[in-house]
Amino acid sequence: MRESGLGYRRMLAAAACVLVAVVVVGCGGGSGGTGGGGGSGSGAADEAGTPQKGGTLLVADQGEAVTLSPFTEVPDNMSVHVFAQIIETLYRTDSEGKVVPDLAETTKPSKDFKTWTIGLRKGAKFTNGQPLTAEDVVFSLEQAIANPTWGAFFEPIKTVTAKGKDTVVVTTDRTFPTLETVLSLFGAGIVPKNFGGESAKEFEHAPIGTGPFKLGKWLKGKSLTLEKNPDYWNPKLPYLDKVVLQIVPDSESRLLQLRSGQLNLIAQPPQSQATAIENTPGLRLGEFSLAIPDYFQVNLNKGPFENAKLREAADLAIDRKGILDAALSGHGKVGTSWFAPAMGFFDSSIKTEHDPAKAKELVAEAVKEGANPSFTMMVKAGDSYSGFASQIIQENLNEVGFKVKIESLDEATVTEKVFTGEYEASLYGITSDITEPSEIVSFYNELEALATGAPVDKMSKLLAEANAESDRTKREAIYHTMQQEVAKEHNLIPLDYRPWTWAMQESVAGFDLPPTGIPWYAEVGFSE
Repeated sequence: MRESGLGYRRMLAAAACVLVAVVVVGCGGGSGGTGGGGGSGSGAADEAGTPQKGGTLLVADQGEAVTLSPFTEVPDNMSVHVFAQIIETLYRTDSEGKVVPDLAETTKPSKDFKTWTIGLRKGAKFTNGQPLTAEDVVFSLEQAIANPTWGAFFEPIKTVTAKGKDTVVVTTDRTFPTLETVLSLFGAGIVPKNFGGESAKEFEHAPIGTGPFKLGKWLKGKSLTLEKNPDYWNPKLPYLDKVVLQIVPDSESRLLQLRSGQLNLIAQPPQSQATAIENTPGLRLGEFSLAIPDYFQVNLNKGPFENAKLREAADLAIDRKGILDAALSGHGKVGTSWFAPAMGFFDSSIKTEHDPAKAKELVAEAVKEGANPSFTMMVKAGDSYSGFASQIIQENLNEVGFKVKIESLDEATVTEKVFTGEYEASLYGITSDITEPSEIVSFYNELEALATGAPVDKMSKLLAEANAESDRTKREAIYHTMQQEVAKEHNLIPLDYRPWTWAMQESVAGFDLPPTGIPWYAEVGFSE
């Protein structure tokens, strides 16, 4: 899960581990995919030419990988973006948001969705030369299930057994129609049995996988090189000979290096420069899936937002369009549901209002009842979005009777204070590593309504029903109810949705992103 305005979702998992000791989540996905496109428009793959064989792609993501194993407790985003090129899963999410077979070649669920027979892809082998076998899959899924952070996502799995060399049978202790999507999660990566002879710690820095690339040089703090896997099971891929990931954490510096030709592809360029990039000859802006929601997050256990009328007043007073235009230069969409449009089962029927007059009435009523509408909004220092959005929210709320103070703190401090309940309001966002909403709903439930303190008993019951529901239409109705519950509570007030944004040289072809935001360099190359 990733986040906007405060940091990223896997950071939330880290906070959860540190601050609430144990994260216990139950997760499901959509068999065969949930759909969930939600694209914001341009994309990039459809605007470039056809990728050609050869070449080295120079990339700068938002930071540096820490580990290259999917089985560590909290792999950061940059780590996932790298090891996803090396270590494949049985299924993966494609650029359309559909869950498609990867190392699984055939899938046969039983009628009750409790027994899954998975035939493995023939011809797949690890970069150490060993062929992929069912024993490797059993070992890998056992590691995934044992993971102290992500293992709970696989909690319904009862047994994983090898049936010959090329078939795996997975049984669950309940009806679990969304197993394929769960097994597309990065934490279910397939590696050789016993880590190919390495220790688990050694494997973190010398991974072995079946993917389109293998690890080349890793110069900590400078760059990491991925080299083409010549024995990849798909002989058409990858196009590139190498992908060199340069470490350039600052977004302005990334853009300068892209403009100068030192880089071919960069993640998350400065939002304020989006239009300029679009108008620069030789450069192209790629916007993929409206997957990143931003929220005004309030604490129901501390400060004025214990009062339901003040929460509703804040929801009505905030000028979402103003935030979208000022903080995102119009690149995105006004927020309505706490699910993003790219998420499966997004409820488009939920609407939001901008009604300052009604908000002012509600504040006045709450004050008469003894409520104090003064509060402090904590935001991440130095973040452009937070700066613009918090000022607009402050102005909007002060106009209807609130008294808002903005406190800018470093990211780690904001995270700690939010997840220990030591805050009154903040800016937050969450994205998902799968298109089935069960992942983010699980975190919502287990982390006290994402640290807002709203009741979660009903949401927990609804999630259990959704995970066991094989009928897609009925599952959709359950997820719509979840979105409506949060809308009524006004604890997470959606501000906007933004796309995953990358910028690139015009010669880069085939680059696309799924709603999860995890890149797939196998299909990227340079056009003629």
